[in-house]
Amino acid sequence: MNTKTLIITVSMLLTLAQAKAENYTLLVYENQEALKLRFDKDKAKMDAYWNEFNQFAAILQQAKVLRSGKAFKTASDIKTVTIKGEKVEVKDVAYAKSKEVLGGIYMIDVPDLETAISYAKKATSRTGITIEVLGPQENPTRKMKK
Repeated sequence: MNTKTLIITVSMLLTLAQAKAENYTLLVYENQEALKLRFDKDKAKMDAYWNEFNQFAAILQQAKVLRSGKAFKTASDIKTVTIKGEKVEVKDVAYAKSKEVLGGIYMIDVPDLETAISYAKKATSRTGITIEVLGPQENPTRKMKK
């Protein structure tokens, strides 16, 4: 097999793998202690916090599975919209009552739930972090064009 054939074969395999990949969502929940590190006055602690997530994003980028990612603002900036029939309520999140808050999200393209979980396990070794892995669910009433 010559180099050109090898490159074409690898390219075709990567295309096939990407076609079989599905979009999984990693929800990153953090407790109050973990969230405080985002703005810690000790720069070394704050940098260590952000560097863990930067390293995780780099792992996802190198594996070519990262679709997007975002850290969310602090709990004081989060609003909850509740819809009950025709009544819509907008409230501040009662973070003091909750143990954890959604601190960020990663969207990744991987072939299955087990692979998504394997990446979630690499996110951080920090305590106070919980990661939920959500798989795709197609809407059976809507046909998407591919």
